[in-house]
Amino acid sequence: MSSRISTTRALVESMKNANPKPKVLISASAIGYYGAHGDEHVTENTPPASDFLAEVCKAWEV
Repeated sequence: MSSRISTTRALVESMKNANPKPKVLISASAIGYYGAHGDEHVTENTPPASDFLAEVCKAWEV
């Protein structure tokens, strides 16, 4: 978990100090945010799961 969070924070801090500053940072976490749903349709309104992968995704995207 810390490798994802620490690295992303370091990238954001580096971007703040860059000249010229990048306009965007594209970061992708994982479908693990929603947990296992099988064939069930999920949307952005579907609540996150509570397992390890979901916790990593939630912390990574703060």
